[in-house]
Amino acid sequence: MTIPSTDPFLDATEAAEVALAAAHEIEFVLEKSTDLAIRAKVKNWKTLPGYPASGSEAALRLKGAAGAFDHNTYKPVIKVSQEADVIKIAFTKKGVDSMAIYSRLRGTSAWNKLAVETTSPYFDSSPLAAPGVAEAREYMARGVLSDEEIGLTSDIASITFGG
Repeated sequence: MTIPSTDPFLDATEAAEVALAAAHEIEFVLEKSTDLAIRAKVKNWKTLPGYPASGSEAALRLKGAAGAFDHNTYKPVIKVSQEADVIKIAFTKKGVDSMAIYSRLRGTSAWNKLAVETTSPYFDSSPLAAPGVAEAREYMARGVLSDEEIGLTSDIASITFGG
């Protein structure tokens, strides 16, 4: 039991402390019951088909590989674009060590190996065949694993390059 004081500010402070303690108790009870309800819902969701497992699969929204890596059917995907006075060849390795990048002028049959690149993108800075004359270039790539080209060639990506 609290002894009443003659100071109205002290009485108001004590009343506020009692109200705060009661509010904290209500918050604790509500939080506990809400947490239980949320946990029950999440537990139910985790049993649904297609729900990712815990760990990195759930956090990164990744699903484990469906099968083993097949050297014979691997096919790279490349994307070409022009940046300033170079051609940018972007790729994702997806299981290989590096990419062998090839180029040719459209209409020719021989491919020229430009590089074996471990990081994307690769920048082709080769000059125009005839200075000041735009040319249509084609690019393709092959996956490289343990210093050996594997799998299928990528689709051919074309771009008109003006230098």
